[in-house]
Amino acid sequence: MRQYSLATPHLRPHHFIKLLQAADRPAPAMRQPSWLATLLDRLCDHIEPVHGEARVGYDLNFNDPLWEIDLFLGRTEIVGGSLDGCSDYVSFTADIPRILSLFTKVESCDWLALPSSLDTGAEAKASGLFIEGIWEQQPVRVALRSVPPNKAAPGLRRYPDGRYEVV
Repeated sequence: MRQYSLATPHLRPHHFIKLLQAADRPAPAMRQPSWLATLLDRLCDHIEPVHGEARVGYDLNFNDPLWEIDLFLGRTEIVGGSLDGCSDYVSFTADIPRILSLFTKVESCDWLALPSSLDTGAEAKASGLFIEGIWEQQPVRVALRSVPPNKAAPGLRRYPDGRYEVV
């Protein structure tokens, strides 16, 4: 699970992607093409937290013949006070027309709403926007999830004084 920060709506995430690429992580089975970082950067330009700060997490998978990009905003862990240790999901907005305009061709764009489920596999089916199309001659499938997967650790810590810390 990779994450990077959108501390302000105008912060460019490519700096964080470079840090992650240099981190001590197991090598993926297939090396990600450099154009994916550019697409991630452009997608994140159009996703903003409603308030406060947020970290955008993502998973990348190659599912021949296309790359799948799974985006979500990470949880925020509360530190101190009566809610110490609790985590909040991050409310966010996404400029859908601008996201769609990134594609040279949109083959499908669907919203899947799953308000609740007792199914333990529900995280894989979280509500979200699903776009399949062509970006700079590359076939891609983008999923913008309403909540992070259960396996994703909190992306930020929020302190009583309003300070945020990257986890």
